[in-house]
Amino acid sequence: MQVYSSIDPNSEAGERFLKLIRWMLRGMIILGVIFLVVALVSLGKTLVTRGDFVETEGTITGFNSSGFPTVEYTVDGQTYRFVSNATSSSLREGQPYRVQYPLNDPSGGRSFTGRYVIPIVFGALGVGFTVIPWVVKKFTVDLFD
Repeated sequence: MQVYSSIDPNSEAGERFLKLIRWMLRGMIILGVIFLVVALVSLGKTLVTRGDFVETEGTITGFNSSGFPTVEYTVDGQTYRFVSNATSSSLREGQPYRVQYPLNDPSGGRSFTGRYVIPIVFGALGVGFTVIPWVVKKFTVDLFD
């Protein structure tokens, strides 16, 4: 496969450029693996502690200045409130909202979806950072020969 570039790969500058690209791609793979490990550890923690949480239904009572919903829910006659870290343009005031709180601490409410955000985001980044260098390598074989 032909690599089109204004840098001659046989020159000293071309060799330095190719070496830089190789190191950048290796760095991306390492970063991708780190992201995947974080995603798996976070997902494992989320799944292991799943039984330690109680799910209930709350209500969106408003939105803060950043657009995150303020959610109110009641446990054993006591009302609790928290600002969710998950938002969507489809959320409206007065709308029901799924809440999870620790079994022994009803005041520690959080968004049901918020528990899965870190594994999803880091997993997607990990896959992207790990796969992209292999795709680049596949279509630019001359760089790595």
